[in-house]
Amino acid sequence: MGFLGSWHKKSFLFMNTSYKIIKKSCTSEAQKMKRNFRASKAWKDLQRKKKIAQQGYCAVLMTKMTRTANLHHLNLDATKYTDLSNEDNFVYLSNKVHDCVHLLYGSKCGWRNAVGRLIAIFEKMDKVNKT
Repeated sequence: MGFLGSWHKKSFLFMNTSYKIIKKSCTSEAQKMKRNFRASKAWKDLQRKKKIAQQGYCAVLMTKMTRTANLHHLNLDATKYTDLSNEDNFVYLSNKVHDCVHLLYGSKCGWRNAVGRLIAIFEKMDKVNKT
């Protein structure tokens, strides 16, 4: 697999018609480095410590973490990815919360505006769903 990654073919049947999907998989050198780092003993040790510190709960939803939970880097500087010197720069999140955090943090309108809009939606939901 070169710089451009590899092609993956997948087929499926929908409404008695067969479809083929060809998907380009791009794995950059940075992604490979991160994947290899996440397989390291140092990373796995930090995961264990943080999971114990959070008593096995997602920091946002306070639900029991599953195998798909993520130890989230608070510092998004790629050059600091392997820096484990400050354990306070990491927090355990459920997989869905982790995806949501990255989605909101990277939103075009800014995370504060996005979260503000989300709060407004929740407040309207509260009003609509009061019994």
